[in-house]
Amino acid sequence: MSEPVLVLELKKNLLDSNLGFVAPDVFQAQIAAKARLKYQLNLGDCFVYALAIRDAAENNLHILWLNNYIPFR
Repeated sequence: MSEPVLVLELKKNLLDSNLGFVAPDVFQAQIAAKARLKYQLNLGDCFVYALAIRDAAENNLHILWLNNYIPFR
């Protein structure tokens, strides 16, 4: 069964964009687990938080949060 045209178009647009794809590592998993206990976040948001803690601060990257303010310290 082939993928719908919109799915293929979305994949192409994502892969052609400047988005970064980062596989989580053990260190990020530990940060995400602590964030899950500290903040009321879903698991996906916990990994975004972990990525921000590890990489965003070093590289002056920004994470867009739509709901709660979460300090990156």
